[in-house]
Amino acid sequence: MKYDPHMALELGLNQDEILAYQLCCQWIELTRKILPNYCHPRVAKKGDIRKSIVFKHMLKFVKANKETLSGFQFVLYMRAQLEIAHKLQKEGHRILVDPSLLHGDKAKARWAVWKKLIKEKRQTTKVAYAHLEANVVSEFELTLRTIKDLLKEDVSLENYIKESPNILRFVILKKISPLYVFCSKWIQKLPDQIRTDIIDLSNIENLKDFDIKELSDMYNKYFGFEF
Repeated sequence: MKYDPHMALELGLNQDEILAYQLCCQWIELTRKILPNYCHPRVAKKGDIRKSIVFKHMLKFVKANKETLSGFQFVLYMRAQLEIAHKLQKEGHRILVDPSLLHGDKAKARWAVWKKLIKEKRQTTKVAYAHLEANVVSEFELTLRTIKDLLKEDVSLENYIKESPNILRFVILKKISPLYVFCSKWIQKLPDQIRTDIIDLSNIENLKDFDIKELSDMYNKYFGFEF
């Protein structure tokens, strides 16, 4: 199922409902991709989507989290639930896979476990950069290109905060370097929850014994607009 803006307009959906509808489409795509062999319930392509169980769960999800999540974070949270569910199934556990996974303390626990697994996969160590200045330059240059492509003509803190869900997305895609996250003054000015997610998923803890002055000098060179 693909998002249809005409349907949203015809049904007179409010902002929360539009986001819930968009997330329904994302949920269906993610479930089929991550758990292709699971017998997922179908969602009717016609009629009032607001009457579907999936939509009702998504609207509840949006209303419960709209103060802490935004944009790509919602999708990432859904992906986390499904990937942990898939992992549990492979380990022999029986688990019901439906949008009820998105609610409650167990969902928060799965989110925390997923972030921990991502951090473990993205180990970044001082050794990787110690003797290769070119690696640091390459990562900063890629990060700079990514940020400028994202912000376009409006390279301002206000626009950066607005695009913070995409900053998180590019961290996940490894187009924004942990070295940049470690140094960035603008990262520190993002809303609490998304800043925490970006820092967690960048796994910068292992960089705390890095040569701060050398790294800061290079950061200043490439990201002077953050001052």
